[in-house]
Amino acid sequence: YDVALEELNNALREDPSYAPAFGMLGLVYSELRDDAQAERHFQRAIDLNQQDPKVRNNYGWFLCQRGREPQALGQFELAVRNPFYRTPDMALINAGRCAAKIGDRKGAEAYLQQALTVAPASVTAQYLLTELAYKAGDLQLARTRVRPIAARTAPGPEALLLAICIERKLGNMPDEASYLFQLRQRYPNAKEVKLIASGGCQ
Repeated sequence: YDVALEELNNALREDPSYAPAFGMLGLVYSELRDDAQAERHFQRAIDLNQQDPKVRNNYGWFLCQRGREPQALGQFELAVRNPFYRTPDMALINAGRCAAKIGDRKGAEAYLQQALTVAPASVTAQYLLTELAYKAGDLQLARTRVRPIAARTAPGPEALLLAICIERKLGNMPDEASYLFQLRQRYPNAKEVKLIASGGCQ
């Protein structure tokens, strides 16, 4: 982090109005858990360039992690509104996570469905939608959503664990065993293997 801080501060010495450097400093201080400095630098970046969707998204995620979800959702929405934002799905996924964090399943699903509208292949959005259904006890919907993810060439260990848990709760032992076999074969050292061995379905 010291090198990053030095480089960014050097950039600002050359151009004190270089908004992206302030945005990056906000991220660095956020990682360092220096919230006052993170907030100050994010705000300075926004003051210099109110339209920067990346800064809005990063600031939104900072706010969400600090328990300021309503403010965070506002930042994500400002990011998405920018027609020149190349990856609006990132802000929509973060908004979905943030809405889910405060128990707003309907809002979270709306953000994630919107993310899939702009990025139909987003496995992250698909996974989070599956997780929402699973946590709400809507197991049939969760199964419908997890199957396309698990059928991919290389589904991740998180997705396979979720598929195992869904089938276990539905009492479908053959599919549970199939997903469990895949998890152990593909990711023998993953934390999900240890989790499932210790009964890790919530």
